[in-house]
Amino acid sequence: MRSKTIVLLGFLLFTFFISPGKAEAFSFSDFLNSSSSFMTKVKEGIEYTFAFTVSKKVQVLEKQATKRLEEAKNEAQKGENKKVENSVKTYEKIKDQQSLLIDQVDKVVVEEVKTQTINQQKTLKEIVVFAPNNNQVIEEVHNTVVENVKNVIEYKEGTTAGTAFEDKATHTYAPGTGPGEGGIKYEGGEGQQWAPGTSGSGGTSGHTYEGGQQVILGQ
Repeated sequence: MRSKTIVLLGFLLFTFFISPGKAEAFSFSDFLNSSSSFMTKVKEGIEYTFAFTVSKKVQVLEKQATKRLEEAKNEAQKGENKKVENSVKTYEKIKDQQSLLIDQVDKVVVEEVKTQTINQQKTLKEIVVFAPNNNQVIEEVHNTVVENVKNVIEYKEGTTAGTAFEDKATHTYAPGTGPGEGGIKYEGGEGQQWAPGTSGSGGTSGHTYEGGQQVILGQ
């Protein structure tokens, strides 16, 4: 049994280094700067390999994606911007891999993915507060992840379901503000909030977002 484990580990290590899917060479510098250690990558590879059903693989990837964002948030609080970028990009890769499998799982697992993905986008916004220098990469990752999951939901459940997911997961900010600039996030379909310095009473001019659409009030 021990020999089989060693052989499997060797195979995973071999696959890790020669994988043709890598867009660029993995240098020693990349390894040192990566937010995740080599052994963490090996462990996650083993977790994925031993998830014998597609549903289990999707759930394993979801757990790993959430872990990457937790790492990124901790790194952001320490001001380690490069590590934040690495963790967020690794999160994107994991979600990309997951998106290729979602159309093969049942509704219960799809709902889990929806909920977790929406929560992950909130975490991304929190990360920006601590690491405003990473605004651009975080927004790019956010947009890619939301779009990929939305496309699968539309394929499985229709356009309405995809739009409902997108409304809840998309980052929208008050006019003139953005990630890390003090703007309020508006989530489609989750009530009404006002831009900073304005209100809904007394005829104060302001902007509000309802159901994912912008409404100009008091103009």
